[in-house]
Amino acid sequence: MILPLYAKAAHPLVTEDAGLQGLNGQQMELNADQWRAETKTSRISSLTYTYGLSERTDIFATLPRNWLNPSGMGDVSLGQKSLLTENANVSWAWKSEIFFPTGSTQKGLTTSSHDLALTLIRTSRNTNTILHSNLALVLREFDTDLDKLDRRQTIWRASSAGLYALNQEWQVVADVAISQAEMRADKTLPVQFVLGMIYSPNSKLDLDWGIRQWRHQRAIDTYLGMGMAKRF
Repeated sequence: MILPLYAKAAHPLVTEDAGLQGLNGQQMELNADQWRAETKTSRISSLTYTYGLSERTDIFATLPRNWLNPSGMGDVSLGQKSLLTENANVSWAWKSEIFFPTGSTQKGLTTSSHDLALTLIRTSRNTNTILHSNLALVLREFDTDLDKLDRRQTIWRASSAGLYALNQEWQVVADVAISQAEMRADKTLPVQFVLGMIYSPNSKLDLDWGIRQWRHQRAIDTYLGMGMAKRF
């Protein structure tokens, strides 16, 4: 089972934020989701390590894994996020991420392509609310001619997320994303909806819970998940 293309952001969100770790700052993120589509269920997780290369650039690596049949590692990715500009209330950033087809083809744990995901990020802040917006483009290089005929080699995605602080520790989060379908024959625009909570007992730790629905031509898939982000 493969997740919707490149829905990789601060769990449980689809939309990426413009925040950085800062020089020598580090973060470990561990996420786990249970995915359900009709009668099929799977459990998936990912581990992401981020390092602050400078005050304006982070680098990161993500290792995904599927825990139920079929089980195994998914496609590994490496990337960077750079701050373009910022003022007191608005930040713009640029994220690029390369995906390698390291998952098993026989088990269906890979996209069978080398992919480059490019994302423009805007984050705005006021007293209690943070808004994130993304415009993303995925460039794909398939290994087989059949995949090149059947699957799109460029896919766009637009998304927006809001976070509302109930107090210093709790935030309510919501997200919506729309994108092109992966298959050329599919003319629909798949949509994802997210609703969740983030609990931050201190500035170094975030714990989150969320539910996500992915509405596409074949079905409506539901994801229930939780995650942890630890900064040090």
